[in-house]
Amino acid sequence: MLGLATSRRAREALSDSARQQLRSYGIILGIFLFLLAMALFASWGVIGVIDATRAYVTGESRYSKAEKIAVLDLHRYAYSQRPEDYARFLAASAILRGAHAARIALEKAPPDFAAARTGFLAAGNTAADADRMIALYRRFSWWKPLSAALEDWRDGDRLVTAMTTEAAELHYITLHPVAAVAPIRVAPHRVAARRVTGRKGRHHSRKARAEIRAKKVQPKIVAAEPPHADVRARVLDRIDRLDDRLTELETRFSAHLGDAARAARLFVLWGLGAITALLCALGSALATRMIKRQLALGGQLHSSEQRFRDFADVASDWYWEMDTEGRLTYVSERFGYVIDSAPESLIGEDADAFIRENVTTPEHREAYLNAVLNAREFRGIEVAHKAPDGTVRYWSISAKPNLDAEEVFLGYRGVGSDITAIVLDAQMLREAKARAEAANCAKSQFLANMSHELRTPLNAILGFSDIIAQQSMGPDAVERYVEYAEDIHKSGRHLLAIIDDILDLAKIEAGHAEISEREVELPRFAKTLETLLGHRFVELGIDFRIDLPKDVEAVRVDERKFAQLLLNLLSNALKFTPRGGSVSLSGQLGNDGSLVLCVRDTGIGIAAQDIATVLTPFGQVESAFSRKHHGTGLGLPLARSIAELHGGSLTLESAPNAGTTVTVILPRQRVVAALARKYVSSVA
Repeated sequence: MLGLATSRRAREALSDSARQQLRSYGIILGIFLFLLAMALFASWGVIGVIDATRAYVTGESRYSKAEKIAVLDLHRYAYSQRPEDYARFLAASAILRGAHAARIALEKAPPDFAAARTGFLAAGNTAADADRMIALYRRFSWWKPLSAALEDWRDGDRLVTAMTTEAAELHYITLHPVAAVAPIRVAPHRVAARRVTGRKGRHHSRKARAEIRAKKVQPKIVAAEPPHADVRARVLDRIDRLDDRLTELETRFSAHLGDAARAARLFVLWGLGAITALLCALGSALATRMIKRQLALGGQLHSSEQRFRDFADVASDWYWEMDTEGRLTYVSERFGYVIDSAPESLIGEDADAFIRENVTTPEHREAYLNAVLNAREFRGIEVAHKAPDGTVRYWSISAKPNLDAEEVFLGYRGVGSDITAIVLDAQMLREAKARAEAANCAKSQFLANMSHELRTPLNAILGFSDIIAQQSMGPDAVERYVEYAEDIHKSGRHLLAIIDDILDLAKIEAGHAEISEREVELPRFAKTLETLLGHRFVELGIDFRIDLPKDVEAVRVDERKFAQLLLNLLSNALKFTPRGGSVSLSGQLGNDGSLVLCVRDTGIGIAAQDIATVLTPFGQVESAFSRKHHGTGLGLPLARSIAELHGGSLTLESAPNAGTTVTVILPRQRVVAALARKYVSSVA
């Protein structure tokens, strides 16, 4: 409202000459807006045409895919004779039938648009795309590129009809193999379709169909071909020819639609170019007149500054003022002490941009923007300022609009205060709360992951020991009791292993872990690993190989922890690799003399975003209630901690269904090898 009042007073002060100039500007602006509207309207129309063409191309892609799937399903059905394969053919053909129904409805006199829309929807198109395709047909079916594409569509429908007839014949042969021996009368329209197809080059789907024939399950005793095999082969050959011809028509259909899209784009480019040239000419004329007018008025206009020190309503530490463009026009001496700079050096700085860029929260930013856009008062806007020494100070900014005697907005006057201590205290409280919540979450995660792993062996121990104590199987079932005792022993060892892992990881993370170093012969160590785990890989049908470098004599490590590291990695690989997969442990000397060990598997793999999770203690991708593979989630974190305890590192590379590679690097000083010694001597 303030802006409208100011504009009204300015118009009243204009002379007749100025009013005439204003009318001229209005005429030019009207022409400018008209041309702009024409450009927008033309662009919108061409965009609609291109979008509808895109819908047809998408529908053609869906049509082509369905047709290929239908042909492949027919081949499967011909050799498998399973009803579900024929049902899949019918399901894939639904898209072809929907497109056919849509075309027939559009070519009726008058067109049946409701039936056409139903057909397009049945062909898998969205409702919006169906409407666009109908609109394009209604307005531009006469256009040469679209007319040619529609003719391709008609030819394709005729070939699909012929293919459906051949499929029905194949279905009849499959259901009545004896009748297939008799001569088959071929309908005239099918003969015509065969002549249309010709004997041109086959589509790449012929290769897929050959693979289906090659994958037939052959019986152990090979019998003679059934009497209808030759008839079936002829039917399939005719279907293949129809498929090849359909492929050519689909390619031609897409090419014609591409011609239509390119023609529409060329039209809009020429139109926009012409309109843009006119707009540039009008804009230049208008700008020239405005510049001349501003230069004439520049010598007559002047401004006077007034500062009203009315900060009684706002308490603060320093005072500031900015104009309508957001630039500082005044700042008090106190602010100079806050930023350790002369206040005069800040005059002309963009205070509005500083506040926008340094607001600490989205809520404060939104409040500030709303206040500025509506020329309203704002209070308590929190901003952060980074000093030259790197420290961050927090300020609270408040201001009210600066209005002249006629209520014209001139900018803002405000105050600021330093609230760094308050903000830091709040941050400390939030961080303390976050740490408490993280600790509580870790406790809950630990209980969720460990409850099953601890209860399972404990239940076995308690259950079997109770049976033995109560002699539930009778006093003479000694062998059964011995078996139960062995189960109790195994469960106890499993429980002890879990507790050992937890304690080992806790000691390492607390910095209390110690290592007892000795030289471990690598060949003997590899043999021990093969003895410990080889039978488990054989039982699960997984190929297991160890390929360690021959030139490494030994490694200087804590043997128990080093064995624990590799056993954890190999056990994980064994757990997540399906039958028929492979697991390998390989190694080589690095360029710096370090030993690089790799454990590779062909298992289920891990998504990239989950790698950090599995490397954290108790971290598992699946929840405790839904996971398929049991475990504590300590294997990989413990292995990495052991590697780092020896001065090395552990990294993991994986992808879903592509296996996992874990790389462990031991530093040069822990490798006892001829090459390592040679490297040390060369460095010395």
